[in-house]
Amino acid sequence: MIQSTDLRINNWTNHKNKNGSFDLQVEEILTLGINVIYKKGVWFIRYEEIEPIPLTEEWLLKFGFEKKTFKSQPFGGICNFIKKYNNLIQIVIIFHYGVFHLENEIMDSSIKSVHQLQNLYFALTGLELIDK
Repeated sequence: MIQSTDLRINNWTNHKNKNGSFDLQVEEILTLGINVIYKKGVWFIRYEEIEPIPLTEEWLLKFGFEKKTFKSQPFGGICNFIKKYNNLIQIVIIFHYGVFHLENEIMDSSIKSVHQLQNLYFALTGLELIDK
């Protein structure tokens, strides 16, 4: 379950029901749940029915990050995913030992889900992280 305070408009979430699993983008945040657009209609989904989408390489690439390096290590690999914000700043996500991290030496910055990455990107840049 995702808390309402963790969501922003345009965040991607997952909803599972008897018809399958759906990745849906938040259209509106309400008191008891969210509204999403699906097949030209609006769905209301309660907070207890939505789950985070695990962050993967595919999602990073979908958001325009570029895979820059890969180094093989005995116990895992290191991949850097870079997205340029402007001419001076780039955001680097490191994949190391099965975990995505913001390149940062100050805090534990593990990023586990797509909506966390979207919120972090917005906090750092003031821009929405949208898929291409």
